[in-house]
Amino acid sequence: MLRYNDPQEVHIFDGLYQDPAMLIRWAKSRIARDQKALAAGTQAVESYMANHGGALRVLYRPGTATERFSRIVERALAAVISPGSELRQ
Repeated sequence: MLRYNDPQEVHIFDGLYQDPAMLIRWAKSRIARDQKALAAGTQAVESYMANHGGALRVLYRPGTATERFSRIVERALAAVISPGSELRQ
């Protein structure tokens, strides 16, 4: 689905049963876009994120088949979003 669409938000509930490379690619692209917009400083962070910013939520139950791929996403995104960034919220 992400190959053909560029949604503002993606929510996954215990659903990563395969390689999350496409999800990670989408998220990194979205993060770069949001970082660029925030760096421009033309809009307050809260306003930009509420109206234009991307969101990704990956929820899983520990010990399930989806935990492995969910953690891959977590590690990949932790590497591109600094700990103090507004994008972590």
